[in-house]
Amino acid sequence: CTEENNTLDVKDILSRFTTDVIATCAFGIEINSLSKSESEFYQFGMKSMNRNFDILFKLFLLAAFPIFQRYYCFNIMNRSVVEFFTGIIRSTVEYREKNNIFRLDFLDLLIKLRQNQSILEEGESPGDQSDSSRAGKREGLTIEEITAETYLFFSAGFETTANTIMFCLYELACNDRIQDKLYWEVEEVLDNHEGDISYQALQEMTYMDQI
Repeated sequence: CTEENNTLDVKDILSRFTTDVIATCAFGIEINSLSKSESEFYQFGMKSMNRNFDILFKLFLLAAFPIFQRYYCFNIMNRSVVEFFTGIIRSTVEYREKNNIFRLDFLDLLIKLRQNQSILEEGESPGDQSDSSRAGKREGLTIEEITAETYLFFSAGFETTANTIMFCLYELACNDRIQDKLYWEVEEVLDNHEGDISYQALQEMTYMDQI
């Protein structure tokens, strides 16, 4: 609860937080759904997570009878959701390619694969030379394939991360001693880093890592 005794929907807040993080890392965009309650990306993200009876029945049939995967009628994704995410990826990829923008994120790796570029770091070996030469002859990823990869990133981390943090906060609320110890560790580390929540600062929060 807030100071005004207004109840906060922690699940909604955490879902928006994870959406913002994944949208930045995987889709290469900043959506700020925490401050924009009507964020279109967040709304479609939630819509994609809904599983009604029809979708669950299709999932059962696909698991029991894989041959049904050949039929378009067994597409388990909502068409509007597919079109939305595909449109975002298409516009982002085209903008980056046109303006030579590199953000060193997940989408950058997929764009390199789309352009048949190597994603190995300098000094790394691709292994057998014949495998490398064969890889160079392959066609690059399509927009649809890039969309599928980024959506997989989103769906795998959206609910799982939000739920994990939510239960962690619940346990902290039930254990004041642990909560206080964690609070003072965070305060001490941030004081040492002038309030900057950097990677190095997070590495020094050993008790938080244990929680």
